[in-house]
Amino acid sequence: MPFLPSSKTRPGSIVAQRQATLSLNFLVIGAGIGGLSCAYSLASSGHRVKILEAVSQNARKSYSGLRVPPNMSKILTEWGLGEELKAKTRPCRQAAFDDLRTNENIGAILWRDEIIAETGGDFLLMHHADLHEMLLRIALEAGVEIRYGARVAQVIPGEELPQDDIPYRLVNGEIFTADVIIGADGSRSIVREILLKPGQDHGVESGYTIYSTDVDTETMDKDPLLKQLVDDQDWHIWMDDRRSLLSYPVGRDGKYAVHCFCHDDIHTKKTSPLPCDKPSWETEWSKDKLLSLYSDCNAVRLLEIIDSPIILARYLVLPKCETWVHESYTIALLGEAAHPNLPCSNQSIGMCMEDAAVFGGLFSRLRSWDQVPSLMEAYQDLRQERTHFVACQDQANADITWCPPGPHRDARDAAMQTDKQCGLDEFSEGMLRDQWDTVSEVFAYCASDAAADWWVCWGMLAEMAKRRAGDFLQIEMTVVPQVISV
Repeated sequence: MPFLPSSKTRPGSIVAQRQATLSLNFLVIGAGIGGLSCAYSLASSGHRVKILEAVSQNARKSYSGLRVPPNMSKILTEWGLGEELKAKTRPCRQAAFDDLRTNENIGAILWRDEIIAETGGDFLLMHHADLHEMLLRIALEAGVEIRYGARVAQVIPGEELPQDDIPYRLVNGEIFTADVIIGADGSRSIVREILLKPGQDHGVESGYTIYSTDVDTETMDKDPLLKQLVDDQDWHIWMDDRRSLLSYPVGRDGKYAVHCFCHDDIHTKKTSPLPCDKPSWETEWSKDKLLSLYSDCNAVRLLEIIDSPIILARYLVLPKCETWVHESYTIALLGEAAHPNLPCSNQSIGMCMEDAAVFGGLFSRLRSWDQVPSLMEAYQDLRQERTHFVACQDQANADITWCPPGPHRDARDAAMQTDKQCGLDEFSEGMLRDQWDTVSEVFAYCASDAAADWWVCWGMLAEMAKRRAGDFLQIEMTVVPQVISV
């Protein structure tokens, strides 16, 4: 008789949440978008989940926006957030490419409604704080426990645990144990450290700093040029030599998102001090210092009216982590901890949420301990290649916006003019097919389908084989709880 797991549906959800037969204790490190998404995905599948977050609850604030591509919006809709997503986002159908110094329009990319509909999702613009609040709420509703102000000092794999006097050996704080630990603690992850090979490079600075903030549209409306940005509702990308500026309206009433990318060489030319070593998104930057980096640009008018805090992050280029899963199969990496993306790129948030949806989808099928290794390996196999491909694509898109004067920039501008004209013309069937071929691999991906397909093609077959050999083969696995000192 086939095994039929139970399921339940969250109000508004379009997909029933499969319930795991065996419930594990998961400890998630980090309460960002990735950590909350993973916690919800696991808790809604019947697992017990606790999150440890380093900063206090009031300290975690966001002052800017993010793009929600179709592959990400599908996940939120499946989780029952479709109506709320509509209320708190704006649709994005066009990206306008402008010269940062002169404001001259160079080109544009128009995503046709027919193409976006075919992906099964939507391309949206929203405020980071709105997404975080939505995920926090559904995680708590699913039973997730969150401990704020719990900075992790050490992660010890089970086989390395001291056998005696644990409270005294880990004297710097409380001790937490779990069946499985998920490192969702960002690109400077402490969990990632234990999975790196001895002597493996811990990363190098890219030379780029990303500044993020938002602007009140009421103030923008007083300037005719800035009012046009609000009215057209496009995603604007201003390009220059080793610096760029992205801006777009977000769903939150009266807010307009701004992201500035600037290379250290620009700081040197402008005699502006470099940001401090290893800043995170909790690091703030002064408006005057940011203005000095863009004083020769037409877009500086947008920066002059900033009245929200400006937060920043240094882009650290990390080596590809060959394994996301510890050899004990009780520690795994997720999101930026596993595959650091360029901050504020198209898919930096989307990849974190895909990881979470795939991981939760796989572990919703857990019925015995001996499945844990295969589910962990499936998670890595399903996600590692895709996240690397998408990260390379995001980096290539960013590099295009940072071109110095010369033949390469001229070729870029000519290609963008062609794309712009295509967007203005009536799309033929061939043009629609070409655009679909360009975006389908990234936008049409469905994380829940990826997990389900693996189960049908591999997981279910393995379970059937084990049941047939049940009288002759017994597999037993004991997962040793992990310890974290905070």
